[in-house]
Amino acid sequence: MARRVIQLVRKFRLTKKRSFILLFLILGSIVALLTSLNHLDSNLHLDYVRGIQESGEIPVYHPHIYQSDVVQVAFPYPIGYHLAMAALPHWIPLYKVLGVVFAAVSLILVIKLHKLLGFKKNLAVITPLVLSLSFSRFTITPHPDMFALMLVLLSVYATLRYVLEGKSVYAALAVGSGFYAAMTREIALMTLLFAWLVLWIKYRDRHRKLLQLIIPIVLLIGLGYYSVNSVMREESLLYPLHGATDPQAYEWYSSHVSFWTILVNGYWLQALGAVIAAFSVFILLPLTKPQDRILALVFGCQIVLIFVLMPSTAGLDRYVMFTLPFLAIAYGNVFKNFRRWLPILLVGIIIIYPAHGYILEKEVPDDFDDITRHLDQNDFVLTREHAQLAYRVGCRAGWTSLFWSGGLYDTFDNVERLENFITEHGVTHVLVDKELVIAADSPMIGSEAVGYPRDWVNKVDDIGLKIDETEHYILYEM
Repeated sequence: MARRVIQLVRKFRLTKKRSFILLFLILGSIVALLTSLNHLDSNLHLDYVRGIQESGEIPVYHPHIYQSDVVQVAFPYPIGYHLAMAALPHWIPLYKVLGVVFAAVSLILVIKLHKLLGFKKNLAVITPLVLSLSFSRFTITPHPDMFALMLVLLSVYATLRYVLEGKSVYAALAVGSGFYAAMTREIALMTLLFAWLVLWIKYRDRHRKLLQLIIPIVLLIGLGYYSVNSVMREESLLYPLHGATDPQAYEWYSSHVSFWTILVNGYWLQALGAVIAAFSVFILLPLTKPQDRILALVFGCQIVLIFVLMPSTAGLDRYVMFTLPFLAIAYGNVFKNFRRWLPILLVGIIIIYPAHGYILEKEVPDDFDDITRHLDQNDFVLTREHAQLAYRVGCRAGWTSLFWSGGLYDTFDNVERLENFITEHGVTHVLVDKELVIAADSPMIGSEAVGYPRDWVNKVDDIGLKIDETEHYILYEM
């Protein structure tokens, strides 16, 4: 065994492709490890993983959000991701580095897909992808989207190998990874559909082989969604397609923070910022001639569909990210002069990763821990921040977030409902971030949608007791 390992080491050659993927992996891992040394290791998804590890089963409801007898929020997706991660030990740094590993594997799969589709082997094809993934926080935080993207690429790669070679091992890999990708993220299923369309057009004489994979993947996904939602959660079969924990919340998102709402209401800079954040270095590619028109057209259509259907600009970069590997292949000719892009690639990786790690570390003000010291297990906190703040203080108290339910959004439209809501759901504390307080007459469109209207805060002043205040936060006791 030792001799074989030595032989493999001797045969290993550090090619350009391996060098850049290693650089991507090393820098990303360093940043992920550094950010895991502070409180950001308390991540929403990580807590789900721990829950599955400890209980040995998928919880139907999340234990720390809407922790009351009146309201409970169903355990959200991605189930596939949580099940996979639950097999790992409770070592947070390893868990966070996995995001970088998934991104690196995705880069390798893009190179292999590029070659399988008949294009000249060219390292430059991953240049924009490396930069776009570096811009994304999902490569250095424990988030399911990078895991789902890797599974999508693996399924498409295995499908293409099966279509070309007919080996059953690739069929099994394509079905397994495709099913698991869709059970992890709904957007993964959409991406697979568009990828299958590309293969259907390109390989007209292999339709039977494609159907041999597509049909079982779709049937397994349907069975998986039905089992989780209709059996375990007693929800309708279409529940996962609603895009939110309830239709009312989806409607609020669509009318306040969707790309088209922002655009129609004249928030041009926010709309432009959403587009830039979603596409980064890919934004100018449609102005050039692609090397693969089918790929460019099909995944361009997927992007249009994402803009039309997805409710929130906050997730736009995550949704569009699933199309970027295929766009990188489609427009690989634009980056064929690798030497021209080499400095951009190096400087981009070296600067963006540490900068992004610093931003993540400073995302939550330092005085958050100071103001939550009064809370204990019997408290239930209402806040405008994401629910992952609960895990920053070790889930000391139950927390809910104004991002999670249409019932909470109603309290902004009709402030008088706020007192009834707090009483009905057993809220004991309200935490207000001062930097999010906005004008009372704000339409709450775009970035203002995450704020507290001034009259809402005034109402809290009337019904609650201010027990603590720091530079950034106010804590009320109800």
